[in-house]
Amino acid sequence: MPAEGGESRWKVKEIEDHADVRKIAYESRETAMQRAEQKADILMLSPADKDSMLASVPEGGFIVLRLAGKSLKAANPESWTVVVSDISGQELYRTKGNHKKVKYSGSDTYKSDDHISIPVAVSDSFKVFIIDRIHEIRNEYLITRKVK
Repeated sequence: MPAEGGESRWKVKEIEDHADVRKIAYESRETAMQRAEQKADILMLSPADKDSMLASVPEGGFIVLRLAGKSLKAANPESWTVVVSDISGQELYRTKGNHKKVKYSGSDTYKSDDHISIPVAVSDSFKVFIIDRIHEIRNEYLITRKVK
C-alpha cells in the first residue's frame, strides 16, 4: 500500500518498498505544538502545566506508522527500527518502535500503529527508514516540506 503524507505542508515519497509498512505520515513540531497548545487550553491547564506540555513536544516532531505482519511478533513495533537521516543519509536518530497492542486484521495479517518521537531537529528534507528486523528488509521515505 502506498505511503501517505501527514500534514498538507509535508510530502512523504516512498523511495524503497520492501517491508510491510501500511501507512507513514509526518507531523512537524509546529503542528504538534499547535495541537498541544489547543489541548492545554481545552483542559484549562495552569500556565506551568501548559508550559510543561509544550516543552514535551520533540524537536523533530513525530512519525506516525501503521505496520503489518503475518504474526503478532512481526507486526509488533518492537520488532521494527526507525532511522531518521539527513538528505545525504547521515543518521540523525535511531530507535526501536514502541510496544503497542497488535490487532488481528484478517487474512492472516496483524497490524499495529506507532507514534515515534524525533528528539532532534530535522530540515525541510530528510529521510526515514523503517526496518523490519525479523525479515531484515526495509522501506525508505523522503519527507519534504512543500513549497507554497
